[in-house]
Amino acid sequence: MAVAALVVARCLASTLAVAASVELVAVALIALRIRRARRAWRAARAGGLPRVDALDLALAATGLPARVAAGIAAELAIVGYAIGGWRAPAPRAGVITSHRTNGWPLYAGVFAALVVAEAPVGHLALAGFGHPTAAWIATAASTYSVVWLIGDVHALRHGGVAVTADALELRLGVRWRGRIPLAAIARVTPCSGAPAGAADLSILGANVVVELAAGAAPVTVRGLLGRRRTARTFALSIDDADAFAQMFPQLNEYSSPPAASTTSTPKSFAHTS
Repeated sequence: MAVAALVVARCLASTLAVAASVELVAVALIALRIRRARRAWRAARAGGLPRVDALDLALAATGLPARVAAGIAAELAIVGYAIGGWRAPAPRAGVITSHRTNGWPLYAGVFAALVVAEAPVGHLALAGFGHPTAAWIATAASTYSVVWLIGDVHALRHGGVAVTADALELRLGVRWRGRIPLAAIARVTPCSGAPAGAADLSILGANVVVELAAGAAPVTVRGLLGRRRTARTFALSIDDADAFAQMFPQLNEYSSPPAASTTSTPKSFAHTS
């Protein structure tokens, strides 16, 4: 175990050195162009964008490459949620959560507990073999992974999917954000796993599929570290799939398959046209 931990620690040391250099340059740019960042942040928040996207745009306004800006924004958001996300989310009309349906908080808690239990053992082993620097690097990496797990869970708790007057807004923590016009949605259908060709935005498995109308333009969603996905079908994990389906007034009434049918037909909404 000590040998494996040493190899991992050395790889992490190289990675952290590169990351530290990039972040030093980023901090310098932000300090020199703080006014641009502030203006971009205010404009983004005034336009209703989530904090993660607003922070991303603010950092990009300083001249940072898009991927670097997105990465730093995600890191800052994760740390912020890990520290300040413990409070219960404020009541939000039209918002349905998406973090509980497949038990991700439990998985994240188990992973965090395992890391906390094993990190001291790895630290002592590396230090005992005469590699104190590698021991501290491995411990720092373990600590940061726990911060990421906690921050991710809290970001999902404070997010969800929101149905507004004209759009379905995806606020899946730092994982995925996007906006799908309600007029473009043709069908909302229960599922067991993401269908082929769908953009899988779920957490450990989808239970709802949102399909766009044939003539609607594809929608692009923004993901972690600047990732983007453009699709016409999106697979989501929703805590209350039935309540979610009932929130689309432009679609037909949600109904169960006929009782006399011997086959299982998925329930769905569909355009009346």
